[in-house]
Amino acid sequence: MENQIHNMDNKSKMNNKVKKMYISSIIALILALTALIGVTLAWFFNRRELDTLTWIKTPTRLDIGSGNNHDIAYLDLGSIDADTESREVEQVFCVYGESVDIYSLQLAYTTNIAFYYDIYRASYDPDNGNVEFTYTDNNGDHTEKFSYNPGSTPVIQAKPLNKMDAAEVATHQSHALSYGDDKGLNPVETSKVQSNAEPLYWLASENGLNVMKPQEVKTDITGSAYFCDYYVIKIHWDEETVINDKETDMVYLTVSR
Repeated sequence: MENQIHNMDNKSKMNNKVKKMYISSIIALILALTALIGVTLAWFFNRRELDTLTWIKTPTRLDIGSGNNHDIAYLDLGSIDADTESREVEQVFCVYGESVDIYSLQLAYTTNIAFYYDIYRASYDPDNGNVEFTYTDNNGDHTEKFSYNPGSTPVIQAKPLNKMDAAEVATHQSHALSYGDDKGLNPVETSKVQSNAEPLYWLASENGLNVMKPQEVKTDITGSAYFCDYYVIKIHWDEETVINDKETDMVYLTVSR
């Protein structure tokens, strides 16, 4: 009998212990869930606050085209006749895309040929334009006219290498950026690059700043804002400095936000 009572006491103690452990586990689980919910809510409200205060800028697409927003292939600088009496060639190009406050326009070129490169602001002027742009489509050849003021200050006024002093060359040339990696590091040795293969870089400048401001922002049929700025690139050279049996140069126009 005493053994039975003793066993019952032991079972009662064990049951109480199990109950306490069970209750403790439930409390721990509730606390853990409460903590998890608390952390989740804190994260949620923090994200909501960030979403309210932070504007994420989407990439803005900018492009360069020829003439009146046509394919860049029509900007042909590969057929310049050095024997032309005027010793100059004028071509029209445009910068267009989604509306931006400002953008950067850059000209880069190698220097085998002693060309001057002047870039002017221009406008579409179908009646009285002083520069013609011709393109071809399925309906044949088309010519459009643009105007610019050759007496105005070019936004880019680039020179042949032999017309630049050492300070100008240092300003417009960067061996590390031209022949290094994408971060301008580990360039090839300068001695391994021919001097005329070192490109010159010129940023367009207006009103004392190295950035351009869209001339006119318009709205398309979807309500989206866009712009299209026109330019004339005038390539000219001194007498007897360029011949038709000339070297090859690389010329780049780039635009960025």
